[in-house]
Amino acid sequence: MDKSKIKKYILSSPLFKYFLEDFLPFGSRIKELFSEPEAIEHFSDGKGANEKEVWQFVSSKTVTYPISAIAFYYAAGMVFFTEISDESFLTSGLSFLNFSMVIGGLICIIILLLFFVLKYIKKRSLRSLEMKNQLHVIAHAIRDVQIDVAKKAKINDNCPDIKAISDDLCLQIQKYFKILIPNKDIGVAIRIADKSGVEATSSYKTYGRAGLNQHRHESSEPLRRDAGVARRLITKKFCKGVSIYNDLNAAIEHGSYHETSNDIKYPNDVKKMMVAPINGWDSEKKAMLGILFITSNSPEKTFAHKHVDSMAFVTDILATMYSDLILYNIIKK
Repeated sequence: MDKSKIKKYILSSPLFKYFLEDFLPFGSRIKELFSEPEAIEHFSDGKGANEKEVWQFVSSKTVTYPISAIAFYYAAGMVFFTEISDESFLTSGLSFLNFSMVIGGLICIIILLLFFVLKYIKKRSLRSLEMKNQLHVIAHAIRDVQIDVAKKAKINDNCPDIKAISDDLCLQIQKYFKILIPNKDIGVAIRIADKSGVEATSSYKTYGRAGLNQHRHESSEPLRRDAGVARRLITKKFCKGVSIYNDLNAAIEHGSYHETSNDIKYPNDVKKMMVAPINGWDSEKKAMLGILFITSNSPEKTFAHKHVDSMAFVTDILATMYSDLILYNIIKK
C-alpha cells in the first residue's frame, strides 16, 4: 500500500485525532507538524517559520512533564511496590528507591541535557529568522525610497528628505546588528559626500544616526576626505571590504582615524567600530558616495571577521539607493 495513503488514513482516524488534539499537550500543533502541506501557501514574512518546526515544542513544559512522570513513578513505587506493614514499609521503600534511583536520575539528566541543547538550537534558529526578516525590512525600505525618488522625478516634484530617510535606515540597520551581535550597545551612522557629480567630493557629512547620543548633531563636523577613515577607505587597498577598529587611540596615532569634537565631548559613545565605504555611481563615475559606521561602546572586542559579509551586504544595498538620490538631486539642479 502507498505510504502516503497509510499516513493520511492514520491522521484522519478518530482515535489518532483524540490522542493528539485532546490527550497530548501541544497535540494540535503536533498534528499540524506532520500533516500534509496545503496545495498553495502564502506568507508575508518568514519570522513565524519556527511555528512549523520541531523547536516550537522546546519549552519548560517539555521538561516538566517527563520529570513529573518520573517523580510520580517513585511515589507510586513507594506505595504500591513495597510491603505495607509498619516494620518493613520504610525498608522495602528505600530498597525500591536504591534500585531505581540511578536509572531515574540518569533519565532526568539526559532529559535536561537534551532540553538545554534543543533550547540553544531553538534560540539560534529564532535569531537566524529574525536576522533574515530584518534584512528584508532594510531592503524593503530602500526599495520604497527608490520608487518614491523615481515617481517624484517623473512629475518634477520636490526632492526627498535625505536626512529623514537616512535616520530611518540607520534605525533599521541598528536593529539588524543588535540581533546579529546580542548583548552589545550598537550605534549606526551614515556619512554622505557633500558634493557629487563632476566635482570630487571634499568631505562627508553625517546624514543619519541611531543608537548614539541624541545631541551629537549639535556639534557634528564634516569628515575630511584627506584625513582619517575617509583617507583610508579611498585608497586602492581599502576601497573594498570592511575595516574593524578595535583600538581608536592606536588608530588616531597611526593616522587612520581623525578625532572629532564629538569624540571628545562624548567619549563613552564609541569604543569599537566597523566602517565600510558606500561605493556607487555619482553620475560620472564609480566613487565613494558615503561611509557606513557600525559602533559599539563596549570595551570588549565586539566585531569580528564573521560580521564582514553582513556589513558589506548592507553597504551595497545602500549604494544603490544613494546613487539614485544623488542622480535625482543632480537632475533637479
